[in-house]
Amino acid sequence: MKKILLIVSLIAFCSLTGNAQERTFNFGLKIGPNLAWASSPSEEAGKSLGSRMGFSAGVFVDSYFTEHFAFSTGLNFNVLSMKYQFTDHRIVPNFVEATNIMVERKFSGTYLEVPLQLKMSFDVADAVSIFAGAGAGLGLNLSDKADDQYGFLGTESSYDNEFTNVTDDYRRLQFALKFNVGAAYRLNNYFSVFGQLAFHHSFSNMFVQQKKKETGVNLKANYIGLEVGIMH
Repeated sequence: MKKILLIVSLIAFCSLTGNAQERTFNFGLKIGPNLAWASSPSEEAGKSLGSRMGFSAGVFVDSYFTEHFAFSTGLNFNVLSMKYQFTDHRIVPNFVEATNIMVERKFSGTYLEVPLQLKMSFDVADAVSIFAGAGAGLGLNLSDKADDQYGFLGTESSYDNEFTNVTDDYRRLQFALKFNVGAAYRLNNYFSVFGQLAFHHSFSNMFVQQKKKETGVNLKANYIGLEVGIMH
């Protein structure tokens, strides 16, 4: 009798341990357009002049630690295009030293980003689920290009669509707050398609510290994106 109880206890323990160690993983791909804009605490130093179209693509993995909650991470590639105005420290004709002038800039930047989010998902109908995620993103700035326009004491310039490399003016590492919400449709036992609305708000000043000291500008990048994808 004791041996039978011991065997039953061992089987029950192994079963519970196995269930506790079970994890469900979802892997996927996503892509879609985004609209990006710049924001600044002080419009006197810098402000958005409107949104411009970019795009985002990425791979992700969701690791579910309960039936409805998962830790989500992956790798995103973001192209952010925006137009903004800021005070820059520049040398202009007829001035010996650099002076602060207002510059209007068309900007295009490319970033690699690692998102770290908590995701929750719930079934709402046959083969249909909804989900939402929130967390942070750590971005690596790969390159930045700009086309500037400015006017100062009769000196005028205009956009010429010849973008120049301005990567040295911008931070390499940027930290952001990220949210997304969407719905998924299960095609079969292996694949689902989904669509989601994603929001990104940067906590980091876009400019390097030296540039910020020179101009007093504190610009932050934001975007809202519509992404579609497939997951396994």
